[in-house]
Amino acid sequence: MKTYLTVFFNSNGDKPTEVTEVFDDLGFKPNRGVYDYRYDWDDETSFEQIMSIGDKIQELLKGKKILFQMETSEGDMEEISGDEMKTYLKLIFRSDGGEAPSKVDEKVVDLMEIGFEPIKGEYDYVYRWPEKSNIRGFLEVADRVYKALEGCGVFFKLKTV
Repeated sequence: MKTYLTVFFNSNGDKPTEVTEVFDDLGFKPNRGVYDYRYDWDDETSFEQIMSIGDKIQELLKGKKILFQMETSEGDMEEISGDEMKTYLKLIFRSDGGEAPSKVDEKVVDLMEIGFEPIKGEYDYVYRWPEKSNIRGFLEVADRVYKALEGCGVFFKLKTV
């Protein structure tokens, strides 16, 4: 059984590397594909244990301005392997504060300096990884996105496939 996490970072919250330390401490691994992190359970795992780890995540993330979603499955969910790696970036705007979309778009220059390109579709930007990259390099790029958007008050979602 596996528990998968989807994480939405906030440009006014903690950096992705700091958040990942919390997940590392709990035994989650960065995941390439639809989900951001994965926890591998043993065969005797109970529903209470799964909910307990969710409670621990919530407690450890208090004050970090992070949104997360958990999904547990008995089989493998979509995981990607292969050589070509891309990271997609989606911006999530707030109605109760933060910058307006037009103001955040001024940060496009900073995102493009990282290597992101605007795209149309479900995600707003894509970063195409050099050959032979690995998922741990995701954290450096995630922190650079955080820095580019810092202070805007937007949430952002990164998906690496």
